[in-house]
Amino acid sequence: MGTLLKVSLRTDYANQRISDCDLVHSGGPYGENIAWSGGDLSGTDAVKLWVDEKAYYVYNNNSCAPGRQCGHYTQVVWQDSLRLGCANVTCNSGGTFIVCNYDPPGNIIGCRYIGNCSNYNFNAAQQSNISLGSSLSPAGSNSSWLSHSGRFAFGFFSQGNGFGIGTWFAGIPQKTVTWTANRDGPPISRNATLALTSDGRLVLQVIRGQAISIWNASMRASYASILDSGNFVLYNADSRIIWQSFDHQTDTLLPGQLLRSGNELVSSISESNHSTGNYRLVMQHDGNLVLYPVATLNSKEYAYWGATTNFLGDNATLTLSENGLLYMLNSSGVNAKNITDGGNPADGKTYRLTIDADGILRLYSHNMDQNGNWSIEWSVPNDRCDPKGVCGINAYCILLDEEPVCNCPQGFVYIDQKQKNMGCNRNFLVESCLFNNENTKYTIFELENIVWEDNAYSVLSSAAKEDCNRACLMDCNCEAALFQDQMCKKQKLPLRFGKEI
Repeated sequence: MGTLLKVSLRTDYANQRISDCDLVHSGGPYGENIAWSGGDLSGTDAVKLWVDEKAYYVYNNNSCAPGRQCGHYTQVVWQDSLRLGCANVTCNSGGTFIVCNYDPPGNIIGCRYIGNCSNYNFNAAQQSNISLGSSLSPAGSNSSWLSHSGRFAFGFFSQGNGFGIGTWFAGIPQKTVTWTANRDGPPISRNATLALTSDGRLVLQVIRGQAISIWNASMRASYASILDSGNFVLYNADSRIIWQSFDHQTDTLLPGQLLRSGNELVSSISESNHSTGNYRLVMQHDGNLVLYPVATLNSKEYAYWGATTNFLGDNATLTLSENGLLYMLNSSGVNAKNITDGGNPADGKTYRLTIDADGILRLYSHNMDQNGNWSIEWSVPNDRCDPKGVCGINAYCILLDEEPVCNCPQGFVYIDQKQKNMGCNRNFLVESCLFNNENTKYTIFELENIVWEDNAYSVLSSAAKEDCNRACLMDCNCEAALFQDQMCKKQKLPLRFGKEI
């Protein structure tokens, strides 16, 4: 390692974390290691934890062992880092937060950590600042701001009959959106203007005299930047982060981004409509990572996949590494469980974790040096009919050649023939339901091996199938009955979460 000059690079950042002590990177131009402990953690203890990752460094190919982290270690011993600054604070809520910054940054793909990478353009790791008074417009060439390398962009993107505001991969043909501001707002017209005003506000000017704030904070920004990580950041005059898009996830998690306890990713409606969709990934306070439909409770009956990490307890965090390793940190910031296997950091791939419109959580990779498509590295659940409500109300999902197909029960038709996942409605008029009305005829049709949400308003036990049929026909409120294990569960429409078993 070269001679290190100790400097106060990050005392300011450590101090601003006193109030919350979240494991959030500053997003600045330096290499950075951070640690947090609920108890007393000395700087020596933190560095020892980082150096202990040496056991997972594979020397013959300059990478981490599969499923292991070693990036803290390689940053500590990076030969070309010549300046070091560390700080630690005691948080208001208890515990200790420690941060060390290294300049120039390390962990460069393709360079051996003990070698000399002086030919590497360290300026590419720096950020391009956006000054006060800068503005964007959907029309024309000035519609976005690029990160230093051009990998990411922030600004206006086409959506529906107008535009949205967000961040996306600018360095690939797909221009995949990774974050959206005000995702459920109306489409933005081509006459709008997005400005970082002279008084430090980021505002959308839609109509003359009407300005909509993109972010809400008591402090004013002095400048902004879209980083090569995909994080859009606002800074004050002391270069402290006062707002960042990484803290306000929509449907995607990027490398270095954290999904902290109590937060969630929410799917979009479709690949081209980034409004709030039907599914969410929740980092629960018990430490479990769980998939649910939107507008449901965080309870077992609505979950359709879980990582079984509830042993981690509160303050667990989901994070994604640069090499595609998806893993869980415990409350001390230590890797407690790997959810996926990481790739080779030297393979030139970038990764993203997205909860897609169909409710499937997928880890994608893309080789930034090629013009190919995104590849699926990992996904859950495996059964594409598992996401509850994937076919809408009064419909049920079956798999044909591993593809989900939505069907309507007899007596029902698709709400939208072109979008069969929108659900089904009755195709008959509802008349008097009195059983003794000779002019009214109702029949119950059986659907074998189909389950629905258990939302019965009345349950008959020790019943035969024929008794269940008759009980429903005689009940004016009964529109369907689930017969299972000699239990007759009478239900009303709409039926939800239908699926073949």
